[in-house]
Amino acid sequence: MSFNLSNFENSKLSTKVQIIMDENRKIRLGISIGDLNGIGAEIVLKTFEDPRTLEFCTPVIFASVKTMTFLKNHFKMDVNLNGINNSNQILPQKVNVFNVWNDHVKIEFGKEDFKIGEYAIKSLEAATKALKEGTVDVLVTHQLTSITYNRIRLNSQGTLII
Repeated sequence: MSFNLSNFENSKLSTKVQIIMDENRKIRLGISIGDLNGIGAEIVLKTFEDPRTLEFCTPVIFASVKTMTFLKNHFKMDVNLNGINNSNQILPQKVNVFNVWNDHVKIEFGKEDFKIGEYAIKSLEAATKALKEGTVDVLVTHQLTSITYNRIRLNSQGTLII
C-alpha cells in the first residue's frame, strides 16, 4: 500500500493539521465518558491526574462537572476540572468538562442501569457533534454496557440514531 502525499496535502485533514500547527495549539482531545457505573471515568481522571499529560493535548470530557467532581472525590484524585458550557470556554493546560447534563446522577459502581446508559449516550452524542463541528480534533470513547450499546445505531452519514 502506498500513500500519495499530494492527496493528503489537498485534503480536509491536511487543512486541519495545518490550522492546528499554525495556531500553535495542542490537539483538543474529546472524550465521551461511557458508562458512569463502569471504570471509564476513573481511567480518564487517573490519566489527567498527572499534569504532564496536559503538555500533549487539551482534554474535553463530555459529561457534567458535578458528576466528574463526585467521581474525582470518590476516587480521591487530585485533578483540577474546568467546567464549561460552550467551546469558547475551553482552556489549554486544564481538564475541561463540557456540561452535557445538570442532573444529579445516582452512581452505583458495577451495576448495569438503563438510566445511567442514557448519560453515556448523551455524552457520546455531544462528543460526536463536537467532532463534526471541529470543536475537538479527535475523539476517544469509553465503554458502554450491552444494554446501552444495543440502543445505538449509526446511519450512513455517521449520525447516531437512538
